[in-house]
Amino acid sequence: MIVYAGSIVFGGVNPLVAVTLLFALAVVSAQAGADITSPWIILLGNASYACYLLHTILIYEIGLNWVPLQGTVPFAIGVIGLSWVCAIAWHMSVEKMIHRVRNRSLCALSVSSRAASSTLSQRM
Repeated sequence: MIVYAGSIVFGGVNPLVAVTLLFALAVVSAQAGADITSPWIILLGNASYACYLLHTILIYEIGLNWVPLQGTVPFAIGVIGLSWVCAIAWHMSVEKMIHRVRNRSLCALSVSSRAASSTLSQRM
């Protein structure tokens, strides 16, 4: 591993260049019709923000209260696995419920605004 200018280079490729190329590949693939259709990959994508938010809490709580292995490979693998399990559970229960409630209220708002606009147009 070589370190330069504060960034880590893996196999001679700067991570910024690698991420930019992967993003460009994803955009071009999607425009060509090669969208991701696997339900598991879509679920991981939907739960990824929850995983990002939860992993720091889990690292702190597990390392502080349960396991004195912080910084070891088994600890990292365990936290990553537990983070994904918690993130998927959070997404399936909390985020989907919030999404349904929000859509219901937006639907009701849309119906009531259409009814109000049709009533106004009938009066004119």
